[in-house]
Amino acid sequence: MRNSFSRLAWAGTGAAKSGRRLGAVSSGALGKAVGRGIPVLRVTALLLLGLATRGLGAGYLAYCGLADGYWQVHRDRLEGGACERVTGEGSDKRGLRGVSGTLDVMYRDNEGRVFRQEVVGGSRPQAMLSGFEVVKDFDLHPEHGLLISSYAPNSTDSIRIWWASAAGTDRRLMVSEGKLNEMPRWRMDGGYYFVRANRGATRIWRGAMNSAGVDPVFAEDGASTTDPAPSPDGKRLAYCRDDGAGMDLWVSGADGTGAARLHAGAGLEAEPCWSADGGEIFFASWDGRNFRIARIAVTGSGFAWVSPAGMDCRTPVVVAVKTTSP
Repeated sequence: MRNSFSRLAWAGTGAAKSGRRLGAVSSGALGKAVGRGIPVLRVTALLLLGLATRGLGAGYLAYCGLADGYWQVHRDRLEGGACERVTGEGSDKRGLRGVSGTLDVMYRDNEGRVFRQEVVGGSRPQAMLSGFEVVKDFDLHPEHGLLISSYAPNSTDSIRIWWASAAGTDRRLMVSEGKLNEMPRWRMDGGYYFVRANRGATRIWRGAMNSAGVDPVFAEDGASTTDPAPSPDGKRLAYCRDDGAGMDLWVSGADGTGAARLHAGAGLEAEPCWSADGGEIFFASWDGRNFRIARIAVTGSGFAWVSPAGMDCRTPVVVAVKTTSP
């Protein structure tokens, strides 16, 4: 059934390229503290101090890891070495996305329902997007709202792209073609978005919020491109590309120009995300037995594993409290 995603879908999908190659401050905590008469700046400072004493600093990494038979949300330091499970309910958490400027992440479960939860502080998950039947993927922009890929009614092979307000009360259909339109990702200026679509071949497309339809980012050359990740400044795009030698990590300009391979490991690379300053990229990489989260500088140097060995891990997101100068 289309609304019952297998929890084994991520496990064991990596294979060596030789042989079996595969073709911020939470609003809840802040509101409670301010309601008690504590100044906002003091609350922010106290929360940052609490993160530092936990060894997480002002920014950290969250990812989904396979634990006790289910994909659960974990948090870690950006450099690794402090992996800690955040969720524990007997259901899978997938499609992890950070919520800019907060300590929150969003994820979906096996039934395509979306939840938001703070990853430091022990909050309970809050249900989101109840107006959509089955959500496949999504992305949240703090000012411009949500991009949502959702199954069309009574369909198993038609996934459409919607825009919705942050509260989920208003929405508009952005991409209606009956194809597998997935992985919608905002460019941070909010004017453009990227999506992976299978229209005879799997490619990355770009759409504008003020017009209908999408256009390919890269010229057709027989390669598959997937997992779009716009940089924080909106000028670059990290993505994964399979040109016949395996699925590797690439970086290009946001318009597809200047494309270059950044990392080609022993197996599959997937699901890149950027550090807050745009200097590094985190991604899932096959280590020969499991997917692990790795990091690499945009110069191509400094590759290092982040998540623990022996645990399958996917969909890294960088979550950080953003501070501004007075």
